[in-house]
Amino acid sequence: MSAIKNAMLIIEKNSNAHITILFRDIQASGTVYEKYYRKAREMGILFINYLPEKPPVIKKDVVDVYSDLLNQDIKIPQDLV
Repeated sequence: MSAIKNAMLIIEKNSNAHITILFRDIQASGTVYEKYYRKAREMGILFINYLPEKPPVIKKDVVDVYSDLLNQDIKIPQDLV
């Protein structure tokens, strides 16, 4: 949950920020945490689930990750990991 909270704080400070959270499992147990997750999505924060056997690969200016949901590789431009 700290990743979601921190991402929301960044968006509040810089509305032009583009944030993607890569995760294996997110447990938003309880109504408070579920509200955090939904609010983060409404703020434009993207969530991509990856498989443990296909972890993200961090390169110089891009993160390569396989999305099981989309059944494809995704390249995410990055400047801070």
